[in-house]
Amino acid sequence: MLRTMSLGLLSLFGCQAGTAKFEDKTVGGDGDVVEYLLTIDEPLYGGFYQDGPVPVSGTVTPPTASVILQGAQITVNGDGTFTSAVGFQKDYAVIDVQVPDGELRERIPVFAGNPPMETWPGGMAGRLLPPGMDALGQFLGAQIDSTGWLDTIGEQLPTINNGSWGLTPLGMLSEPTEVAMSPARSGVAVDFTLNNIGLEYEFWWNDSTAGAGSFPITIQIETIAIGATADPLLDNGVLTFSLYDADLTMQNPEFIFNNNNASILEAILQFGSQWILEPIAENLLEQVLTQIGTLELGGPFEFETDLLGTPLGIGLDEVYGDLDGLALELELAVGEDLSTNASYVPIPVIEDAYPDAQLALVVHEAILDNIVQDQVLGLLSQDLDLSGFAGNIIGNVVGTLDGGDQVPSNAQGWCLELNPGQLGLVRMKEGLSPLANLYLADMMIDIGVDTGAGCQDWLVMNVVGDVGINVTDGTKIGFDFDIGEGAVLYYGASGYDEA
Repeated sequence: MLRTMSLGLLSLFGCQAGTAKFEDKTVGGDGDVVEYLLTIDEPLYGGFYQDGPVPVSGTVTPPTASVILQGAQITVNGDGTFTSAVGFQKDYAVIDVQVPDGELRERIPVFAGNPPMETWPGGMAGRLLPPGMDALGQFLGAQIDSTGWLDTIGEQLPTINNGSWGLTPLGMLSEPTEVAMSPARSGVAVDFTLNNIGLEYEFWWNDSTAGAGSFPITIQIETIAIGATADPLLDNGVLTFSLYDADLTMQNPEFIFNNNNASILEAILQFGSQWILEPIAENLLEQVLTQIGTLELGGPFEFETDLLGTPLGIGLDEVYGDLDGLALELELAVGEDLSTNASYVPIPVIEDAYPDAQLALVVHEAILDNIVQDQVLGLLSQDLDLSGFAGNIIGNVVGTLDGGDQVPSNAQGWCLELNPGQLGLVRMKEGLSPLANLYLADMMIDIGVDTGAGCQDWLVMNVVGDVGINVTDGTKIGFDFDIGEGAVLYYGASGYDEA
């Protein structure tokens, strides 16, 4: 989204830090020629000055000349030197030094804080939060069922033989496996739930008193819950969860059969839990740990891609569980200049994330600074020759400015040239709107008018472009563009009010 802000008009000539000269300025009458010289020692163009204030020092010749800093006159010493300081109101400041008598002016952009690469911690960090662990559990449940583990467990149901009676397994039925993962003090708590389980057996007996016979019996269990702790292990890039401290509970077991032998029914109802359910529970737990004691999620978890024209590589380097979820240490390579150096940013915790977020990432501003600058600079660098409706829009805007009535009456079109310059900086922000701001501290805007002989400059401005990087709907990245403080380097009108 393009958002335009109104801009106050200031008459000046702008240049980078260093020396600015204006020679042969006639002052006080014919024959009097005064050479004005303005030298700025500090600050440095594009320098970083932490929390400020920004030191300002230099020399003016002649020493009797007035020096204006940020719109206010400052003291000049007898030798022409001057010193002062300017505080930061934003992430940047444009130090504005003027010598009105000599029509000299310096605009020197500087930044608060440190260069992003100086604070680059060497990697990325992330956290799979409880909602994300829920999603991972659903995925694991489907993956486990696809292996046919329930069929294997059904085939391994225990056979019970007490000599005169016994149970022979026939099969096992169950609804799809539910897997829930949640944070634990050490590792990850994993709960497997089987609902509406049917263990099908043939009950047989051979007794001198009761005789011999058999009939099918179904042990209907509302829920079998298997709880365990899992250690996430990363080996050669492959992520697995190793289960331990497992336990099993059964809810509301019920014996379903069709037989009218009173003694057999009494025995089943009286001793069913001890003789049947306990061995089955022990066997089920053993089989679960055998079948899915190690959950493999695959790997290696790494990828390389081209993001906005910049090579980007991310890989999972370390993972562990705690009470906030799954902590992720990530390797990173961005372009040719940015890569991991075996140190990591702090792992985010639940309090750092938005409610219901599945994943939290800690992204250092050096990453965005490296990726975004070249792409945004390229997008904003434009040289447009406009006519018709588009040209009329620019012409109408220029016409509303003070001095706009002096626009040539024979204007046939307008030209717009945007040059974002080479001085930019990305700073991260709290929240997602914006996620970060890209400051283009030395941006040029040139509006020209075409009267039939090609475009001629009409309004030339030096401004600070403020590009807001916004995240919406959790995954969509958008940009807002504002014009910050600026100055007019040239204006084709005369006699206008600079205010």
